[in-house]
Amino acid sequence: MEKFMFTAEGVMSYTAKLYALDDAKLTLEVSAFATDPIAYLSENFELAVGHLEYLRDISEHARTIFSWSLGAALLARRPVTIRIIHPGSEKLPADACLLLSSTQASHYAATSLDNTGNCELTLTW
Repeated sequence: MEKFMFTAEGVMSYTAKLYALDDAKLTLEVSAFATDPIAYLSENFELAVGHLEYLRDISEHARTIFSWSLGAALLARRPVTIRIIHPGSEKLPADACLLLSSTQASHYAATSLDNTGNCELTLTW
């Protein structure tokens, strides 16, 4: 299975691949991500060991919030951008953090669904 680089370009390429799926397949992918984000990211992206350790150290509750919030943006096929501060570093800084900012709205009327907004993920590591 092809793995993508965990960079802004890699995430953009991966979301394009996801958004080419039909709704049912996209829902399966997003559910897999939201249920176990670390396993999903490991299967689909090239991540350094330090990055995986950082993700494992995030509380399960916080990981659930982040994964389902990002999952909602993916299900709505919204633009997802990622910004990485200190890219390429194997050793994470002491102030490593993850920020997810998501603004989205969904409107359903007369059998038509309209989704707007975006999702931005900022990683300082």
